[in-house]
Amino acid sequence: MKNALTGIAVAAVLAATASLTGQGSTSAGAAGSAQLTRGFSGATGSIAGNVGPVTIDSPLTVIPATTSAYTVTLGGVAATATGTAVPVPTIISFAANPTTITAGNDVQLTGVFGGGTGTITPDNTLGTLSATTGIAVSFSPAVTTTYMLTVDNGAGGVVTAQAKVTVVPAPSITGFGANPTSITVGDTTQLTPTFSGSAGSVDNGVGEVASGTPVMVMPAATTTYTLTVTNTLGATVTGTATVTVVPAACVTNCSAG
Repeated sequence: MKNALTGIAVAAVLAATASLTGQGSTSAGAAGSAQLTRGFSGATGSIAGNVGPVTIDSPLTVIPATTSAYTVTLGGVAATATGTAVPVPTIISFAANPTTITAGNDVQLTGVFGGGTGTITPDNTLGTLSATTGIAVSFSPAVTTTYMLTVDNGAGGVVTAQAKVTVVPAPSITGFGANPTSITVGDTTQLTPTFSGSAGSVDNGVGEVASGTPVMVMPAATTTYTLTVTNTLGATVTGTATVTVVPAACVTNCSAG
């Protein structure tokens, strides 16, 4: 709510007793205002502090721009309630950088806010972490997580904002081997990759491979093959398999030449 004189958004908290007969009280109203309830004997009274005449026991909404004292007066007797104005909490921005990560990597969350104390809470844990406006906080979520920034002014004013971090599983290789591991020159062997990730490939002319699907190779000499698995963010993991190639046995003319 905007104060007409200052243009500054404020919330009011009133805490005091304002009465002439012991029956009056003050009570906080909605954020941005507060109510004064007067209890006094007599038909009319007044409250100082740019409020003016009031009627008996009728709540009155006030919006102090600064700390203000409200005084109930009747027949020369007065009681005072003080209203303290505090800023309304605001969040200018709350963002993750980057918004998508590979599991095991860090993400930076930065909130720009004012008018209160900030905390960041992930949606899948019980803990909270204090936040300072403009200062990045590092997290390493294992799964996709939505983080909530809460700014509380301590006077009933609370605002929130959310930032989602998408977590892509890291690529992994559970198996990569040759069967058989040793062959005679001119023979073939099977390479079987087992992995998780968006794409897998094997060097030495093999190319793209599918997890769990064997591929046939016929190396002319002992060769080490490298399997590379990549996820959608470009993170990679590698594994190797070596095939030993031995010469063919001599059958005829072994001593010729």
